[in-house]
Amino acid sequence: VQRQKRRMADFARVDWGRDHDGAVTFGDVPDGRTLMMAWMSNWQYGHGIPAFPWRSAMALPREVSLRSVGGSLRLVQQPAAEVLALPAYGPVYSTGPVSISEESRLLDGAAGTVQRIDALFTPGTAAEFGLIVRGKDGQGTRIGIRPRDGRLTVDRRSSGQTDFHETFASVDVAPLAANSSSYELTVFVDECSVEIFAQDGQVTMTELIFPAEGSTEVSVYATGGAATAPSLPVRQLSGPRCPCARLTSPPV
Repeated sequence: VQRQKRRMADFARVDWGRDHDGAVTFGDVPDGRTLMMAWMSNWQYGHGIPAFPWRSAMALPREVSLRSVGGSLRLVQQPAAEVLALPAYGPVYSTGPVSISEESRLLDGAAGTVQRIDALFTPGTAAEFGLIVRGKDGQGTRIGIRPRDGRLTVDRRSSGQTDFHETFASVDVAPLAANSSSYELTVFVDECSVEIFAQDGQVTMTELIFPAEGSTEVSVYATGGAATAPSLPVRQLSGPRCPCARLTSPPV
């Protein structure tokens, strides 16, 4: 039994979010890469999401590789080079080190609907710290790091329209190795999704969200103490992939 438990501990999910299904890999890609794409939805509620005439989109293409982490091989995922090369639309938002203590702080000038956010956090005394994206008037999607618990979380209970299915409003959790120095997040925000690549692609989470069209704010937050964000560049990308947040399903 103990041997079986140790073997199970060596396995990890491809993506810890609710909306990364049916991943397919592509070999023989130029430069020897292996790429992966998945359907960005969930069979529990995919038929009822507030979008018409389609049902969600594909997740971003990812380059996958194996890496030794803590003595075990892990699947590491990075956005494909073509995704990382997408040009910014307008100036890149940047700010100096931001100290956060028991608060939510708006990043004035970082608002947008289709974005790439590269966040670096230094843990302090906070029980949780992170980002709030597609926010406004108390709503938004929280992407949080809980260093003492070794967790990455996505809270979409106040992300916008959530009442179309009883299981959609959720707090989803992924394991994240404790790090006393820093935590890195690359977050792609779209019209109706967030895709998160943590700690250089060791952990990923993909989640659908359906915010109001005017919910565009980006904030940082901390609870239970203080944390610091030394670096927070925010790029507005050139165009949306998934305009479904502006649409509603037809009456049944």
